[in-house]
Amino acid sequence: MFFLQHDDMLDLAKYEQAELRRQAVQDYLADLARAHTDSVWRWPSLFSLFSRVWSALRARPDAVATALVLAGLSLAFLASTTYAQPAPPMTPPAVPADIQVPAGNQLVRSAHAEGTQDYVCLPSAAGYGYSLFTPQATLFAASGRQVITHHFSPNPSEDGTIRASWQDSLDSSTIWGQAIRSSSDPAFVAPGAIGWVLLQQVGQQSGPTGGDSLSATTYIQRLNTAGGAAPSTGCSSEDDLGNQAFVPYTADYLFYAKTETSQHMFDGPSMLPHT
Repeated sequence: MFFLQHDDMLDLAKYEQAELRRQAVQDYLADLARAHTDSVWRWPSLFSLFSRVWSALRARPDAVATALVLAGLSLAFLASTTYAQPAPPMTPPAVPADIQVPAGNQLVRSAHAEGTQDYVCLPSAAGYGYSLFTPQATLFAASGRQVITHHFSPNPSEDGTIRASWQDSLDSSTIWGQAIRSSSDPAFVAPGAIGWVLLQQVGQQSGPTGGDSLSATTYIQRLNTAGGAAPSTGCSSEDDLGNQAFVPYTADYLFYAKTETSQHMFDGPSMLPHT
C-alpha cells in the first residue's frame, strides 16, 4: 500500500488550497462578467490582470493574498467601466416600411433566436387549420451566451392576456409585446419563412431582485426569419384535431427604447448583419 510522506501531504494540502483560491477568483471574475453596464468593457486588460494575479497567488497562496486579489479585481472592474467611452449607437438594418419603429426610439439590443413555432390543429372558418399556441426560443448574444428566453405567457398588465414575452436570462426581467404590424415582403422575407413583425411593449415586470434590463423596451422587431411556417399537411379533417407541430425557426430580435433611456440598456456588440 502506498503512503504519502508528511512533506508530500503538506505540499498536496497547499496545492489544494491554491486551487480553491484560484477557483474563487475565477468565479468572482465570472460574476463580474455577467453584470450589466452601459459602458464599453475593457476586458482584455482585466484578463491580463487576472493572469498576473494568478502568478502571484501561486507564489504566495495565503488568505491575505486572495483578499488583495479580489480587491484588486474590483478596482480594475470599476476603473474599466468608469473611464470607458460610452457605447456607440447601434444602427437598425433596413426593413419594410410598414414595420419601421416610430421616431424617438433607438435600437439598444439585439439577439439571435433559435427554437420552434408550436402549432395545434383546430377548427377554423375554412374547416380546419393550424393555430400558433406558442413560440419556444432561446436568444443568444454575439458571444454565444444565452441572454433571453421567448414564449407566450399571461401579461399581468392586461389581466392575464396571453402575449409574446421575453425574459432576461440574467435578471429575470420580463416584457410582453403586442404585434401591431407584420410583413411578408419578398424583398426581405425568405421563401417559406414566417413574417417579420413589429411589436409594441404592453407590459413589463422587474426580476425578483429588482433587475430591469428589459423594462425600458418600447418596441421589438422580429427580423431575418428562417423556417417556422405552419405545416401544409396534417390538419385537414376532424380526425386531425389536436395534432401538434413543432416547427424549427431562427430569427433576430431587436429591442428599442426611448432615445433618452437607450444608453442604460447596452448589452454588448450588435448581432445585426452587415447591410
